[in-house]
Amino acid sequence: MRLLDRLLCLNKLILNAMRIFKVITIAALIMMSSLVRAQTQGKGDSLRRVLDKAKSDKDRYEAFDRIIEYYVNKEDGKHNLDTADLLIKQGRRFNQQRNDIEFKELLDTYVAKIYCLRNPNADFESIFSPVIAECQKSGKLVYERFAWESLCAFAESSEKLLLLQLKCYQHLMSLAQRLKDGEGEMEWLRSIANVHFKQSKYDEAESELMQIIKAYKKTSPHVLLSTYDLLTAVYIARGDYDKALSYALKTEKTMEMSDDSVLVLTYYGRLAKIYNVLGKIPESLIWAKRFLNNVIITKQLSYLYDLSNFVVRCLIQEKKPQEALKFILDINAKYKPANLKDESSLQMNLGNCYYELKNYDLAEKSYLKMIQLCNEQTDISSQYKGTEYCAIGQFYLTTANYKKAKQYLLEALKNYREFGWIEYVKETHLSLFKADSALGDYRSAIEHLQESNRLKDSMFSVAKNKQIEALDIAYKTAEREKDLKLLRNKEKLGQVQLQHAQTTKNWIIAGSGLLLIIAGLLYRQSRLRRKNNEAITYKNGVITHKNLLLQNLVSEKEWLLKEVHHRVKNNLHSVISLLEAQAAYLESDALQAIENSQHRIYAMSLIHQKLYQSDDIKTVDMAHYIPELVQYLRDSFDTSRIHFNLNVDLIHLNASQAIPLGLIINEALTNSVKYAFPYDRLGEITISFTEEDGRYKLKLTDNGIGMNVKKPKEKKHSLGLELIKGLTKEIGGEITFNNTNGVEIVIVFGRDMLHTMNGYQDDYLESA
Repeated sequence: MRLLDRLLCLNKLILNAMRIFKVITIAALIMMSSLVRAQTQGKGDSLRRVLDKAKSDKDRYEAFDRIIEYYVNKEDGKHNLDTADLLIKQGRRFNQQRNDIEFKELLDTYVAKIYCLRNPNADFESIFSPVIAECQKSGKLVYERFAWESLCAFAESSEKLLLLQLKCYQHLMSLAQRLKDGEGEMEWLRSIANVHFKQSKYDEAESELMQIIKAYKKTSPHVLLSTYDLLTAVYIARGDYDKALSYALKTEKTMEMSDDSVLVLTYYGRLAKIYNVLGKIPESLIWAKRFLNNVIITKQLSYLYDLSNFVVRCLIQEKKPQEALKFILDINAKYKPANLKDESSLQMNLGNCYYELKNYDLAEKSYLKMIQLCNEQTDISSQYKGTEYCAIGQFYLTTANYKKAKQYLLEALKNYREFGWIEYVKETHLSLFKADSALGDYRSAIEHLQESNRLKDSMFSVAKNKQIEALDIAYKTAEREKDLKLLRNKEKLGQVQLQHAQTTKNWIIAGSGLLLIIAGLLYRQSRLRRKNNEAITYKNGVITHKNLLLQNLVSEKEWLLKEVHHRVKNNLHSVISLLEAQAAYLESDALQAIENSQHRIYAMSLIHQKLYQSDDIKTVDMAHYIPELVQYLRDSFDTSRIHFNLNVDLIHLNASQAIPLGLIINEALTNSVKYAFPYDRLGEITISFTEEDGRYKLKLTDNGIGMNVKKPKEKKHSLGLELIKGLTKEIGGEITFNNTNGVEIVIVFGRDMLHTMNGYQDDYLESA
């Protein structure tokens, strides 16, 4: 009878598979019909319908704002400025009789943005000035802020427009004060300080950053963290390494407390540099290796060769040139240089290593190759150029070729002065003193020595050295206290384990005596059972024969169910191929709809593939399915700028829940990849699927621009969003959206009742 129950269970599973195939067929028909609609309508068309249906003036004004914003700030970067112009003209005609000042100022701002987009070399300030003046005259602070923010976006597009950036930031901070936006005020003040830092106005930058720290109650954790880091950079640039170390350690501590590690590479890099300048090479190497590990883990390989320079220099300072050479050769073998800058960094590192190993011929060859690559670059910064010229200058200085040494060192000094960091200038003056002394130019040598000593005195003093040592000791003491606390916890754990072992020993002794008694009773019982078994042996043989026949029937049914899943998967792949063939004749929105349909069908076919490939034909292992689906989507789009985080528990779902869940993940990730990170910005997407208290929780987040950057209260619906809601309802789940700092979708649902019942039946059969 138990095998018959199992056979009935398999029949139910086959019926369930047929029902799922019917749902898939209906879904495919719906998606095919959506392709036809996609050819005649798009997002812009839906916004036009909203505009046409608007009844009140307020609704029409808002609809005009939304549709013009869509065509001016298209998320795919393909602006439709001609259509935006036509809509602005329609808006002006609509506003002629109503004469709404706010709407007029909004349209004027869009006109200025369109002109600047069409003329990227225009004088942005002169274009926006009349619009801003009108806003100031009417006293509409919100629209004045919108105009300034629009101008600021164009000013930030070029480092040459620092003065215009500063002007925009100052006005935006003033408007934040008047609008009583304390957090916004601190953000713009930090931007002002950053401009002053770039202008080498370190005192002004320090004063502004200190204001932010004093007003910490109005400051978000992110702004406070970036403020500490910028203060560290200011003090490094001024040569105040006692203060630089203090704020660098505060930055690292604040990062740990706030769990904000977006700029962790910058923080670790600054600490490594500070300790290196202070001559604390082991500490510098520790932070440099942390930097290196994060670069490799996050795959931000553009930093790799810059960091390699630092690690090689630390190893050479530690008198480990052979280890330094092995390190740089390993890096080159695993990660080839991606551009001229990386190649020149590699040659400089090789030159430094060969020089320390006394192989001067190879060292000179590498240095000259480095200079050649340096001169071929058009966008190289003065910092890197100065570093490379200083490296070859030091080589010729120590090999007694003083004329060449002076030539390269003067070029290094020129670039270091332009870069503005004191320690580089100081060391180069000292090297030029040695070169001029060897050449007999004693007047120039004395001048370089005096300047080097002056800079050294400004950087280091007895008081500063004591403060640096105190900070270093305080940090190491805190680390030791953490270690001691960990050791105490381990000691307490050891005592508990010892006590537990003694208790276990006592129970084992007592249990052994009890087992002897039970063993005697079992022996007596087994003799009686043996006599009974002999009587029913013949009857059991007959039953066993019938059970074998039923088992063969069960195996045949399992094979048939696997074949069903296999054929469903093949049919879905045929649909994908047909869609791909159709895509060759479509363009624009229709082509995009075809591609979306392919992704959705692949998500369903992957479920059936997992079912027929697995020994368990009833459920899908989501810990394997979700990463494979994410990898497929990453291969389908350009995701080089997006980092994916996955957190998937070991959860098995039946097909009726796994298919809708796969479609939900496909829709959410497709929307995030396409629309959350415009203008090639870096981003991060997190997929989490966990089980809590008998319920499942799917969480999909990104740190992109959100569903609607300008007005979060206005939700823009799409087929993908409707599919997500419908599929959530199908699995009996609840869905919530959060549009703060990106998009967050959370879906909570329970275990499928049929799956639960079947699981209980299987457990019963196995135990029987």
